[in-house]
Amino acid sequence: MKFCYKFLTDINFEPSCIQPCCNVHGITVPQFEFHGGAVNMKDYTKFIEECLENIQSGSSICKGCPELYDIDESKLLGKIISTKFNAVSFNMHRYLCNCRCTYCDLWKKNQVGYKILPALKSLQDQSVLQDDCFFSWGGGEPTIQPDFEDTSLYIASISKQQYIHTNAIKFSPNISHLLSENYAKINISLDSSSPKTYKAVKGVDAYNKVINNIIEYRKKSSDTAIELKYIIFDMNNSISEIESFLVFASRTLQIKNVQFSFDFREVNKKAISYTSLLAAAFFIKRAKDLNLNPIPFFVNLDILKKIIKIQL
Repeated sequence: MKFCYKFLTDINFEPSCIQPCCNVHGITVPQFEFHGGAVNMKDYTKFIEECLENIQSGSSICKGCPELYDIDESKLLGKIISTKFNAVSFNMHRYLCNCRCTYCDLWKKNQVGYKILPALKSLQDQSVLQDDCFFSWGGGEPTIQPDFEDTSLYIASISKQQYIHTNAIKFSPNISHLLSENYAKINISLDSSSPKTYKAVKGVDAYNKVINNIIEYRKKSSDTAIELKYIIFDMNNSISEIESFLVFASRTLQIKNVQFSFDFREVNKKAISYTSLLAAAFFIKRAKDLNLNPIPFFVNLDILKKIIKIQL
C-alpha cells in the first residue's frame, strides 16, 4: 500500500485549504477546502481516507513524491479514525509578506490569510493534538499576520513549542518574549552577509534593520534558539559571501545553528548549478571549522550525495 505518515501526523493550513504537508516537492497533494473557522475533523478524516483510496488506484495525488512509501496495510488498522497530530503548520498567510525575495513569487499576490486562532482552538477542543504537538509558522511573514500575537501566545498558554520562520524585518516583542520563556525557536533566512547582497536577493533595503533585530532577539535567547538560513543560488553562491556570513554568525551574533538550502525552483527542475553545490560543500566544512552546526533545510538525499562527493 502506498502511504505517507504525514496523512496521520501533520496538518498544514494553506490560504484556501488544509493539506497534510506544505508540498515542497511541487506535486499534487490532497487539498481539503478551508477558509477559516473551526475544523470539522470528521469531514477532514473522511477526506484523507478517500485520498488514500485514490492513491492506490493510480490517482495523480502525491504521484512522484519521494516521501510516499510502500507499507503493510495491516499496520494502519484503526489509525486513521484515531488521528492525533504532532505537527501543525501555519501557511494561511503564504501570500502576505514584507519581503520581495527574487527566488519567491508568492508575495506578488499580497493576500491576507484568514485568522488561524479559531481553527487551532477547535483542534484543541476536539482533542486531536498530541501532548508533544509542535507548531510551525511558515508563510509569508507571520509577524504581519493579523492574529499572530494572539495565536502564538495561545500556543504558549497550552504549553506547546513553536518554530517561527520570520525575515526579522519587523521586530516582534511577542517573539522576544517567547524566546525568553523558551517557548519558541526562530528561523531567519538572511541569505547574505552584506547590505548590497541582501538588497539584491531579498528585494528590500533592510539588512541593517534585520541585523539589529537579530541582536535584540539574541539577548533573550540561547545560542541554539535562533537559526540563520542561507538559500544558495547564483546571486549569493560566492565563497567569499558564504565565508563572511558564517564568520558573522559565529563571532558577532554568536549563533550556533546555520541552515543551507537551495532555490526550490531549481531543486524541482533538478537544475542546481555545480557552483551552488560547491558553495554548499564549503558551507558545511567552514561551518564545522567555526564550531557551528550546518543543517540542510529540505535538501534531499540525491543532492546531499552530490555535495558529499565534492572534495575541498
